[in-house]
Amino acid sequence: MTELPDYLIKLSVGLAVAYVFYFVVLRKLTFYTWNRWYLLLYSMLAFFIPFIDVSRLMPEGKLTYQRIDDSVPRLNHFLRQVYDEAALASSPAPEEPVDWLLILFVLGIIVMTGRLCLNFYFYARIKREAQLVSDDGIMLYHVDREIVPFSFGKAVFINPTLHSEDDLEKIILHEYVHVQQKHTFDNIWAEILCILNWYNPFAWLIRYSIRQNLEYIADDQVLRHDIDIKKYQYLLLKVTGVPEYRLTNQFNFASLKQRIIMMNKARTPKIYLARFLFLAPLIITMLVAFRPDPDRQQMISGNPFVLHGGGKPQPYLAQLNDSYGYCAGIILDAATRKPIVDAQIELVTKGSVVKTLRTDRDGYYYSDLNAAPGNGRLLYSLKLLHPDYRDFVSEFHAGDFNSGYGRVSVRFLSARKDSTVRGFYYAPNHQQFPKTAESEQVNKNVKKYLTSLLPTYRAEIQLIADFKKYHPFPKNVLTRFKNGYFDRSKELVGYEGVTELYLDGQKATYEEVNEAFRSSPFLLSDTRVSKEWGGDHTFAKLKYLTFPLYKDAPPAHLLAGNVEIKDLSAFDISVLDKDAYFLDGFRQVFGVGSNIKPAKNEIRRVVLFKGRLARYYDPKLEKVWWIETRPENEVFGRPDLAKK
Repeated sequence: MTELPDYLIKLSVGLAVAYVFYFVVLRKLTFYTWNRWYLLLYSMLAFFIPFIDVSRLMPEGKLTYQRIDDSVPRLNHFLRQVYDEAALASSPAPEEPVDWLLILFVLGIIVMTGRLCLNFYFYARIKREAQLVSDDGIMLYHVDREIVPFSFGKAVFINPTLHSEDDLEKIILHEYVHVQQKHTFDNIWAEILCILNWYNPFAWLIRYSIRQNLEYIADDQVLRHDIDIKKYQYLLLKVTGVPEYRLTNQFNFASLKQRIIMMNKARTPKIYLARFLFLAPLIITMLVAFRPDPDRQQMISGNPFVLHGGGKPQPYLAQLNDSYGYCAGIILDAATRKPIVDAQIELVTKGSVVKTLRTDRDGYYYSDLNAAPGNGRLLYSLKLLHPDYRDFVSEFHAGDFNSGYGRVSVRFLSARKDSTVRGFYYAPNHQQFPKTAESEQVNKNVKKYLTSLLPTYRAEIQLIADFKKYHPFPKNVLTRFKNGYFDRSKELVGYEGVTELYLDGQKATYEEVNEAFRSSPFLLSDTRVSKEWGGDHTFAKLKYLTFPLYKDAPPAHLLAGNVEIKDLSAFDISVLDKDAYFLDGFRQVFGVGSNIKPAKNEIRRVVLFKGRLARYYDPKLEKVWWIETRPENEVFGRPDLAKK
């Protein structure tokens, strides 16, 4: 059986491939039922693929297999064994090592299972308070509280006082589809998937896609009953709210905008079902990539011996070339910025203390790491043992020792007695030092390198401390203090002359940014500010936006006299370089959103919005271009230009 770290990584890769294939190839197709079964079956299959040894099924003598074997690299080459006893020649492993990875994995499952149980509790509470009004195969409950209509199992829950009779008919029809097609099973599996893969973002993305696709199915079935599409979409907009738990098929699912886009999308031709055939080579490639290394198959689990051609067991380490690596760092007090001298640090792997280090008078520590090249992914951790400072644990992999890999850091630690100063951690850009005859020379080179960075780090910590002292309650979106920019949460986000500021796609000063958001909420949402990392632990670019990137279709009265449909052949596309414009319903802004400028031969319609209509999209504008490159039913928030 695959060891836990390798299995979890292969499972994560399988789920990542499953989601990326869905997102890139299948997501925009209207084969909703096919997509449902793909998301269910493939996410289940991902749990079993790591256990399949395809090399046992295909003899290596076959030419076809040999070509595949040579062209598809083994994932195991990148997943160095964490539990390999051969990695510690000088330090034998304890008899019963503490498996911290397993503990963390199980703890996460326990927490996520508790979350699921809490959701079941909320469901039981609502059902207990609800009134059963119909039990004709599908149970209909009336709930005397403000809820978003939802279904679970064979039950539908709704508050009839919140909706008109016409709306109730559409809502109940929508929820009946969920019940009849047993969508609760999909939702419960999605929750189980996230419980077992709580650490994997792709598991959560698959969960979201499963829930979203179920809503596509229900919407599609409702519209097949001759329901007016616009009235149905307006109903979705009206029925908003937050569910009390996350297990259900809720009428107003979070991806409302995408649901409306898919409702207006033309049916995908059946020829596109051929895309599902690409699953076969995809799965085969994964099986081949997950095959075990031949050398590792010969190793006996838990035994540091490997069988060679003569059949005589020989020590595994004796067959490996000498190699090296190192870990080093400087530890300082966060409040005083002075070195923490003579601090004891334990170098640990597999629960065993390999070496005990001590910081020198400059707070510096260093240790060689002796390990085999084939075990470069061996997990190490550094543990500080000091009565006056909060403990820190730093985990890292040994890396490729043959290239002289080093893990270096600079830490400013908070004293236990001082709760006002936060610790800071710096991981300088990786720099390799050539292996010399004596590792002591490497030690000196590393210390010189880290020491050269200290003035910059100390100055930054001092800047942050001074800002918090003189600005305990910053009022502006950006506050310039000395040469730094700080946000309202007192975080250093950039430096004057280094960090570029943009407002609505144009370069701006921090005063202009503050003026634009003078009356904004305390913290800006992610839709109003985007950040681009720099190389100095702050941001190279901060981009702010004062207008929405998209809006629903405007009222009909705003179109009168404010719309000019342009002749496409005479349209000068260069105006888009300086004028504001929407592309297929979405505002295009430099550095924000999609920022796409279409080719002229892609454009189907050009319209100029003026006056009150332009100000509907952006209060500062007197004109804005409306560019369409897609069919009318695929343009988001499209105005009814026929009523202009």
